[in-house]
Amino acid sequence: CSIGVTVFTKQIFSKKSGLTIDKYGIIDNSSKVGLIEWKDIKGFKTSGVSSTRLLIVLTSKPKKYFDRAGSKISKRTMKSYWRIHGSPLVIVSGSLKIKSDELESLIKTEFEKNKTPYNKV
Repeated sequence: CSIGVTVFTKQIFSKKSGLTIDKYGIIDNSSKVGLIEWKDIKGFKTSGVSSTRLLIVLTSKPKKYFDRAGSKISKRTMKSYWRIHGSPLVIVSGSLKIKSDELESLIKTEFEKNKTPYNKV
């Protein structure tokens, strides 16, 4: 039995969760990337931009996630993240109802529980 964790966004008009973390990976609704599978994740790093903390999800399959970008703006943003942070997958904790340290700890704990032989750190 797997327990999923849901983190809600600070949006006024949306009841949809920003992130869901389960045995399959991280479902990122805040950036509309969808499921980021544990098997595609190599690790994580954090970065501070102004007062906002970013959790960078290092992936072995960046093209897979670039292809999922819904709009030209999303694709440009992901390419910018790729150039600056080395990954197109960035979770901005300021847009979620969870402290950045808690989010980072939660995601890293779930990654350790669910990672596969394909995850090369």
